[in-house]
Amino acid sequence: TSGAFDPALAARLAALADLVFFDLKDTDPARFRENTGGDLAAILRTLRALDDAGADLALRCVLVPGANLLESHARAVADVFRSLRHARYVELLPYHPWGIDKAVQTIKNIVTDIEAGMVFTGPVVRILKFGAFVSLTPNKDGMIHISKLENRRVAKVEDVLKEGDMTWVKVTDIDDRGRINLSRKDALKERAEMGLDS
Repeated sequence: TSGAFDPALAARLAALADLVFFDLKDTDPARFRENTGGDLAAILRTLRALDDAGADLALRCVLVPGANLLESHARAVADVFRSLRHARYVELLPYHPWGIDKAVQTIKNIVTDIEAGMVFTGPVVRILKFGAFVSLTPNKDGMIHISKLENRRVAKVEDVLKEGDMTWVKVTDIDDRGRINLSRKDALKERAEMGLDS
């Protein structure tokens, strides 16, 4: 949804939907009005009403170079996401498929506070006998233990992943030394439950 409906309908929608895809076109009121003709405050009221009604939410952002592919927008999207109790993830959509790498990198550079429960897609940067390291942001990697790769026993990490492969991971915990533990099988299960490609 674009959120352009009466927030009073949020509870009804939340009761009918397993997951609500909410388009957050921009986070700057002036740019939002200029590019959509709408009122950002009204859209955000609808988003908050859906969250208050308990709707599981997926924020969708189309990143358009020259319009909203900006650090300020990325930070604001991250802030909105963190403020919602029922937001599951943010889906970044490039204006053109060739822009996906720049869009993903822009957001990765912004979202630096990694927390348990967050889901990322990232490249495998190192393989060891006991697991694989995946880059989550330019300065932060996490490790998937071999037992967290698949819902079956895996003999060798290389049977599932190779260096350079892109994979989905879920942050399971961060230990007291700041090491980030990941689960590929949990991320794939969660995406499958939401009807998304793994």
